[in-house]
Amino acid sequence: MVRKMEEIAMKRCYRCKEIKPITEFYKSRAKKDGVATPCKSCSKEIMREKWKSNPEKCREIATSFRLRRPFYNWAQKSLNSHKKKGVKIELGNKELEQMAINAKFCPLCRCELKLNKGNVKSNLPTLDRINNENVIRKDNVMIICHQCNTTKGGRTLKEFIDYCKLIASLEKMLQKYSCIN
Repeated sequence: MVRKMEEIAMKRCYRCKEIKPITEFYKSRAKKDGVATPCKSCSKEIMREKWKSNPEKCREIATSFRLRRPFYNWAQKSLNSHKKKGVKIELGNKELEQMAINAKFCPLCRCELKLNKGNVKSNLPTLDRINNENVIRKDNVMIICHQCNTTKGGRTLKEFIDYCKLIASLEKMLQKYSCIN
């Protein structure tokens, strides 16, 4: 019987031979127990050795991956950026990548979201917390364009909608006074 990752608390690293908590190992779908065989420390050391022995090949593989899956790279950078700000992350890179792939248009302004297309920053997809909780969850985020996210700032979605209504009412008032065309 093969035990799954959730059932085991400790595991021996094949490289350093130390018995460590299961949290010290990366997940691996390739392994029957769902856990990689080297611990995280040894995995990082293995990668450093690979990069040192053949940096050109490693760079080529990394570039190829980024080109094949640009939204994964975007998701990873977005989540890391939030993590550095102290936001709790409860959403995986692959989940966010899929959300970004499915988000063709900004839900607020309906502009087409474009990743790395020229230098136009306004159409870039950005990760936005709907209610500005200090946590990233699938039910608390949406992917909107850079311009809307900048305009929304620290407002909740409801506050942002109220702000937009205020701006729209100001436009009508200014038209009445011929301030704008």
